[in-house]
Amino acid sequence: MSKTKSSLYDIYDICASCGRDRSFHSGAGGEAAQGRQPVFRHLFVETIRKPKRSKKTKRSKKTKRSKKTKKSKKTKKTKKSKRSKRRSDTYSKRVSVKLDDFSDELYQYFKRMKLNPKHNFINFTTDMKSDKIIFSFHSRINHHYNSDPLWDDIHCSELILSDTMIVKTECDRIENGKPVKDKSSIGFYKVFVKGFHNLYEYILSIQSNKTDKKDHQLLFDLLLKNQLFLNDRSLMNHNLDVKTLHFKFS
Repeated sequence: MSKTKSSLYDIYDICASCGRDRSFHSGAGGEAAQGRQPVFRHLFVETIRKPKRSKKTKRSKKTKRSKKTKKSKKTKKTKKSKRSKRRSDTYSKRVSVKLDDFSDELYQYFKRMKLNPKHNFINFTTDMKSDKIIFSFHSRINHHYNSDPLWDDIHCSELILSDTMIVKTECDRIENGKPVKDKSSIGFYKVFVKGFHNLYEYILSIQSNKTDKKDHQLLFDLLLKNQLFLNDRSLMNHNLDVKTLHFKFS
């Protein structure tokens, strides 16, 4: 910078102390004597002034910042989508059903229950209170069962509740390779329902009016009867082992 400054003084014959033409100080013939102002000072000032940042540079930085912001927003959106996806993989709901109107109240709930169209499986556990049963429903996707037996392969007694509601209960306990009826066994009170793979299909059948209220009441009145007989046992629908809708007690 000093080199540029001194070279300007030499080229334009400018005084280093005041920035005026040197002839300003030289006797009567100088510019000062003739009343003229120095003409080169503005050249020196403009040369040493700090150069302004170009608009192009500012714009490019702004563009980079905006791109970075967009990227961070996109990342947040992706994370949110992943969380939403995880939520949609499973669904849980707790419902209280009074014992006084057990079958009817549960039927009304199944009728209006919102099924996830991406799922194909629902099961539940229960907690028995003094005058009600609390259901905990769980919905998800399931394609894997340990067994898929034919109706005739289920070792329980068939019970025809109606022309359209057939079940199997009073199930055998296998002892030394032979089926045995044992009322002291908790497995004796299982109830298998013909025509359904799981509870999701059963609820869908109610909502499409294929299973009516009467058939539902016949089935769940039987389940409640077993529940009350077993007293301290809880009704549940696990249904991950056998690909036939069934209910048991634990």
